[in-house]
Amino acid sequence: MSLNSFRSGLGNLSTNPAGKFVLLGVGGLLVFSLVYSGLGNNLGSHAGPGAGGGPPRTGEDVIAAVNGEGISRRDYETARSGFVSQIQQMGRPIAVSETPLLNNTVLDQLINTKLQLQQAKQLKIVVTDAEMQKEREMIVDKLGLRQRLSLPATATMDDVNSALTKNGGQPLSDDAIRQLILIGDPQMGVPGKLASTQAAAESVTAQEARQFFTQYHTRHILVDKKSKSDVQAKALAEQILAKVKAPGADFAALAKQYSDDPGTKAKGGDDGFIDENTGYVPEFKKAAFSLKPQQVTPDLVVSPQYGYFIIKLDGTKSSVPPDFDKNIPRYISQVQQQRAQAKSEAMLTSLKDSAKIEVSDPALAGDRALTSAMRGGNPALSQPKFKEAQASYLKALQGDVSAQDKGAIYASLAQADISLHQMPDAIKAYESAVTARDDAALRMTLGQLYMQAKDKDNAVKQFEQASQLAWNDQGTHLSLLTNFRQLGRSDLATKEVKWLQAYSLQHPAPSGGPGGPNSSITLPPGAGPARPAGSIHVGPPAPVRKPGQ
Repeated sequence: MSLNSFRSGLGNLSTNPAGKFVLLGVGGLLVFSLVYSGLGNNLGSHAGPGAGGGPPRTGEDVIAAVNGEGISRRDYETARSGFVSQIQQMGRPIAVSETPLLNNTVLDQLINTKLQLQQAKQLKIVVTDAEMQKEREMIVDKLGLRQRLSLPATATMDDVNSALTKNGGQPLSDDAIRQLILIGDPQMGVPGKLASTQAAAESVTAQEARQFFTQYHTRHILVDKKSKSDVQAKALAEQILAKVKAPGADFAALAKQYSDDPGTKAKGGDDGFIDENTGYVPEFKKAAFSLKPQQVTPDLVVSPQYGYFIIKLDGTKSSVPPDFDKNIPRYISQVQQQRAQAKSEAMLTSLKDSAKIEVSDPALAGDRALTSAMRGGNPALSQPKFKEAQASYLKALQGDVSAQDKGAIYASLAQADISLHQMPDAIKAYESAVTARDDAALRMTLGQLYMQAKDKDNAVKQFEQASQLAWNDQGTHLSLLTNFRQLGRSDLATKEVKWLQAYSLQHPAPSGGPGGPNSSITLPPGAGPARPAGSIHVGPPAPVRKPGQ
């Protein structure tokens, strides 16, 4: 997953009382963070705050284990710090409410790394000394470490590592370099030896490459085994398959009636046109692409990840490039690489499904349960996860937790409370969050919860505090203006109007319109004439402690 896609996903997170946030699929790795964050990007810096809970923590603590192999707190915090640093360098601050997604994403990628390294070991993929040396030199050159460390061009690797240590960085460890070689650098789109080995194993003929450009219009019915036992799911799927095969059967109507896939159910199971690039599980595509138009899969298509599929092919269309015959080797290579990538992703999913993954850090366990619950749309499955998150966060709060981490954990606990419709508990959790970590967004959410609870006085109190903290946040002040008007506090609404007018004067839009540097924003009706800049104080910020799949 790229930083841009992660940034976009964080931007979709909502801090409103509904507690809803959109989770994104995770596809990349954070191996590069383990290598780079202690080197050229963060010379002299320390890892940022991680999760909390338990006895006093050290970098050697194991915060999770994958098939018995531990992930240390040091590796987690190094990866997290590097990832956060790169997001912030793009000008995207990370809100407290986004902590669960951030933490779980970092942990998830470290888990993926462990799984892939274990797979590479099982496949007996070897990294030679020569490859290690070449990779070290490439990293040193890419980051310009000799120049940045004021070393001569002839400085040895020992000289570089010694200078890194003196400057507060981390040496180029053998383990980190080996990981980078085996798994690659997703930031640069460079495949590792594991992916290359899998790609080399993919044999593709010219005819298969031509078929790769065929698109298939499919429909499907999914019987999800996650909401019922496998025996029940299979039995129901067989009954539906018999109905589908009956003379005159209406596949679309049966999909609307029986399918467990919310993404296509209302459309009669319609997937539209799919091809090998479509992110459907391999078993689905293999079965669909073997059909002829108007055919239905003769047997149930078993998916370990989803359950049982019944697939119908409505028709096909070809999009073979005009220059295909002139560039067959290039297109064969393209298909080979894409198949290898799909195979690699499917293998990782399979490895993850069968792996024994244990998260021993309670705050991270809470983040993992919360993001899992938010990702699912089935209340029967998500409700137990929200409760699991609650229990984990409460356990974390009993341990050695910094004020910074405590504020984030309380805010995450509140999200679980809201999702379980436990509003009084959510208010208490947010009150504890702002006590530990004063934050404008947290106070805005707490104020909105008080509004829902008809507690006008406390809502006003929180919004006034948010106004003080949001020293340069135009969006927050626009929301405050609306909230104060809804609460009947015209005096406070007038103050917000004055703030917005002064801000617009101090931050004129390039086009000359109101609204500041991001200006597509205009002041609400009733804002009145503009006041001179300086009529408000703008100071520095206060210290912040499926098919259809």
